[in-house]
Amino acid sequence: MQILQDNSPLSTKQLKELSGLQGKLNESDYTRRLNELWKRLLIVGCGEVDDGAFPSLAIGTTQLFFEEEWSAFLALSRTEAFENLAAKLGKNSPFFRYLVSLTKKFDDLKLDQIQHA
Repeated sequence: MQILQDNSPLSTKQLKELSGLQGKLNESDYTRRLNELWKRLLIVGCGEVDDGAFPSLAIGTTQLFFEEEWSAFLALSRTEAFENLAAKLGKNSPFFRYLVSLTKKFDDLKLDQIQHA
């Protein structure tokens, strides 16, 4: 994550080089780490980079590409954040349900408590 924080956006090739995760032996480790960042919405696709025979997705940190939204999010409580998402996406939206499935522990929030969807 720090590599992207310092150098966003990067192509797949650049990210693999800077992280030292090049080659077949490191492919599964690279994919697993990147998938975790995607799932947590910490990275976003932000264009294409001509990286050889085919264009490659440019990847950057969500925080850098959506600074205002990131700051506004940090000001919300967990309950407020989930209520806002439920209002925008709908409580029964596959995207919202997926988010809920990723967030297994809700200390102060249950899906049934959300009012805005």
